[in-house]
Amino acid sequence: MSQLDPRSLLLATGLLYIAMPLAVLLILWQRHPRLRVIGWVASGLCLGVTAVLYSLREIAPAWLTVALANVVSYAAFFAKLPVLRLEQGLPARWQPALALWLLASLAFVAAFASGQPVGMRSTINACAHIGGALLVARQAHLLARQTDSRSAQMIALVYLLYAGTVLLRMSRRELGLNDGLPVSPQFDYLLLLLAALLAALLGNVGYLGMALERTRVREQAQRQALDRLREQQQALDASRHARDAVRSERYRSSQVLAHEVRQPLHNAAVALQAATSRLQALGDAQDAVRAVMQAQAVIQRVSASLDNTVAAASLLTSDVRVSRQAVELDVIIDLCVADLAPAARARVVVDNQAEGRSAYMEPGLVRLAVRNLLINATRYAPDGTQVTLRLLDSESPLALVIEVADLGPGLPPARESQVNTDSPQGPPSVLPGQGLGLHIVRRVADMHGGSLRWRANTPQGSVFTLTLPQADLD
Repeated sequence: MSQLDPRSLLLATGLLYIAMPLAVLLILWQRHPRLRVIGWVASGLCLGVTAVLYSLREIAPAWLTVALANVVSYAAFFAKLPVLRLEQGLPARWQPALALWLLASLAFVAAFASGQPVGMRSTINACAHIGGALLVARQAHLLARQTDSRSAQMIALVYLLYAGTVLLRMSRRELGLNDGLPVSPQFDYLLLLLAALLAALLGNVGYLGMALERTRVREQAQRQALDRLREQQQALDASRHARDAVRSERYRSSQVLAHEVRQPLHNAAVALQAATSRLQALGDAQDAVRAVMQAQAVIQRVSASLDNTVAAASLLTSDVRVSRQAVELDVIIDLCVADLAPAARARVVVDNQAEGRSAYMEPGLVRLAVRNLLINATRYAPDGTQVTLRLLDSESPLALVIEVADLGPGLPPARESQVNTDSPQGPPSVLPGQGLGLHIVRRVADMHGGSLRWRANTPQGSVFTLTLPQADLD
């Protein structure tokens, strides 16, 4: 034992205490919460600095190798306590740790400054080291119980071992069984030095293992969360595909149904038109002519209702954007007017004030919307009154404006506010006999990025304004 150089061993211990925390810092910097890593590494560096300062005894001043060295060593123990509490998910409680460090430091500095014997200072120092090591061991043990971590349990064991060796050396000194020197070649000092080396090595390895375990658990949880998100996305995609398939099938079915019903109606209308022509040629069958014309009006009304129902059940209930194209205004207006019954057709006056000959729109939907406005106007306005279909240009914003004006009863206040609201909620609320007409007009406007508005006519009646934007076309 006498050939061993305790100062060299102490210096080696100090360098190991410095090297190990730096290795932990490099490995965990990007993998673990940085505040915890910095706290643990700083405490390890404090012990390394303490050991290096101890090794300089009788070479450097006593205030540096004794007073400052011990104050720094206390910081090493008490800095670990908040870190281990953070690892448990608890508040760090830095203030109690700082208070314990200040208490131990002031006790030792006071004894050192007042010239107390070495034995007294050694007892204060040993008590501070034992208390600090036991507190670290307790927090590490609580962490091990909480996380079932062997690495945390290893930290608890090595610091418990260190506290035991300090207690052993202090007891032997009090009993006069060792030389009482701070740095000594005796076995209890070498045992203490070995315990310090194990605390440096296994303590840092334990913290590194514990941190990597928690990182692995966290990454696994993140992978599982990503897997769940991926599964949810796949489920959403499958649901969307299923909805698209249902929508497509619904649209196809409604078209088939419409064809099956509309074709006989069309054939009946053609037959009634032929019968009307023949009856008119007879000259004395006016009652029969009126009956046939009434039957034609009923068929046209049923056909219009069927078109509205098909539109509301298919394209108008979807979120698909319309494909707009350039349409001749005269052509689309002629088609809209031709869709009306002959008596209603004769009441419509077209006032085309638009400068352009064409406009961008989805012709089928706009035809459906304008036809509904004209049907409502001719239905609710008094017989014989005029219905005006007016086309205007809008500069700001750039748009085609279609107005349908009548001399009917107008709209009640509740219905007026409902029509002029930008984002109606829920199913359409309709006037008796109107069916889905205004709702479909509104949906056509929305699908074109436009609007539907109502205002009172002069001297009475309604003016419905359908605005179809012409700028920023897809």
